[in-house]
Amino acid sequence: MTFRFDATREGFEFDAQALAGHAWSIAQRATIATLQAFYVGIDTWPADAVGVAWEAYSSDIHASPWADTARAGDGWFLTYLYIRQLRPELDFWTLTFTRRHFSAYAESQPWTSNAPLPHWAYPDPVVPREDDIPLTQK
Repeated sequence: MTFRFDATREGFEFDAQALAGHAWSIAQRATIATLQAFYVGIDTWPADAVGVAWEAYSSDIHASPWADTARAGDGWFLTYLYIRQLRPELDFWTLTFTRRHFSAYAESQPWTSNAPLPHWAYPDPVVPREDDIPLTQK
């Protein structure tokens, strides 16, 4: 069963506050339209929702405010949305994965089969070593 991407689902809640201050440039509107044409799963999303999701993806995956390239074949954007919608609390900046890890997972098109998330999407909790525990807690 194919995963259903939902612009109103937790992880991507596009209320007026989330969209405040977004005046998309002509180039950004073109990217948004391209994304909606590329990806059937988000083709019914409002343009603002796609734009905000693309900004988040650009920041989390490419460390850029707005990635200029949208490639339909690589599946990275839908993979990012899939992970974000399953684990909305996840902070991508705290994960340790490589481009190769992400690409391999994206190639499997996890949203088409509701695949489990990869192990790197479940970071180990930081447990202080005994040396790191303040003396007042011993």
